[in-house]
Amino acid sequence: MDTADSSVPRSRALIIPQGEIEAPKIGEVIFEKQKYSFVSKNQIVNDEVFGVISMANFDMEDEYRPETFNTYVEKCKKVLFEKGMDSDFIFICSTGSFLQTRSAVIAAKEAVPSAKVFALMQFDANKNSSDSWNALSQLIVLQAMKCDGVVVDCYDRETLAEILDDVLPFAKIPVALWADNFESVDKEIYHKISGIVFKEKADASLAQSKAVEAGFFDVKPEYQAENEDIPVVSNGEAWFLDYNMDISEPVICDENFSDSILEIEDEECFIIKVDISTSDELDIFETEQYMVKNPVCIYSEDEEIFAKAVRMFSGIAIYDGTCEISEDLLAELSAKYGLVVL
Repeated sequence: MDTADSSVPRSRALIIPQGEIEAPKIGEVIFEKQKYSFVSKNQIVNDEVFGVISMANFDMEDEYRPETFNTYVEKCKKVLFEKGMDSDFIFICSTGSFLQTRSAVIAAKEAVPSAKVFALMQFDANKNSSDSWNALSQLIVLQAMKCDGVVVDCYDRETLAEILDDVLPFAKIPVALWADNFESVDKEIYHKISGIVFKEKADASLAQSKAVEAGFFDVKPEYQAENEDIPVVSNGEAWFLDYNMDISEPVICDENFSDSILEIEDEECFIIKVDISTSDELDIFETEQYMVKNPVCIYSEDEEIFAKAVRMFSGIAIYDGTCEISEDLLAELSAKYGLVVL
């Protein structure tokens, strides 16, 4: 069964920058208008303009974690409001942290909702990002957030092939490869990618000739059967649920939150319900959510706090119907952040 989303564009292309991207300093967000060539088998379209958000890694020490979400969302939105409001495409090019990437996707969707958004996913030889997110978890979150495509990068070729095998059965958006040039891409993975985004500027006509000669544009992508269970993500791990999973009693986000999480996990409850009632508890959740390794169900009687918690949660959260949240808000949160409504 071909489970690929029928609305996903399947045309194969090379996307080649015509200039250089400035490297950011630690903690800095750079936004640049960058001209690209879009190269297909029979056509080269020059001067397509991407808005490129480039970020350097933040410090992952505990004291910086409360800044991870709000700081980077606001930094990205600031540069988008100043320079990127007319962008047709936004390419989010983090240096490895998925939490940065997710923050930038939210910023791009909120600041420039008309733009198509593509996100870079970078991995080490262990198939993890710099903040230990695996490829499938990243893909599930990004496509739930309505990214228009992802671009995969890994310096180890054997690991790269494995990463593509991990994500393709679940991909409903195009999966492209980030590469130095066309020659650096192994022919054995042509069928696993929808395109190639070059890291550096190159001659578009020459790249087209090489791709045509190699048969790149004529390769048909392969898709496998998709798991029919419900995908959720918590702190870099993907889970596939059915409707019979046990949900814990509510864990209140107070000063004892970390200890309460450890106790609940010892009781072997699979889904952990987090009760967030006040702004102070929301702050604790933002800081301490990294303690939760299992799927997360969010509970709040306050719709505003519920929405903020879903937005800031570093994964895909669950709503189990035990608190009263309007259907319109649930639909909005599902569309923006992938909230799973049981």
